[in-house]
Amino acid sequence: MTTAPAALRGLAANPSLPSDLLPALLARTRRAARHPGLPRPLMESVLREADGRTGIELARNPALPDDFRPRLAAHPDPWVRVALVNFSGRDDRAVQDGQDDRAGEPVRPGRRSPIRRRR
Repeated sequence: MTTAPAALRGLAANPSLPSDLLPALLARTRRAARHPGLPRPLMESVLREADGRTGIELARNPALPDDFRPRLAAHPDPWVRVALVNFSGRDDRAVQDGQDDRAGEPVRPGRRSPIRRRR
């Protein structure tokens, strides 16, 4: 039996989902920010939000336009910046050649901060 959150995540992962359904889906689950067909105005609204978790999902979007990368790199949430580096900076040729052994194993946000604190 599929739960409602799992069904929403499944819809968000579906590349064939019509783009007119994405605004409603984005209101229900932040995973919709990863959708490759996410319209530019919705990407802009995600960047304006204060929620860093939705920014992380946007940084994982495979169709992220190049002009969004510097804006995500300046995001106040450090995990958004980490996600941008881990998901959008990979060289696909290096992954195909087997040079990147971490491909498909991104660093996921946890309880520890990516910024090391000084003692």
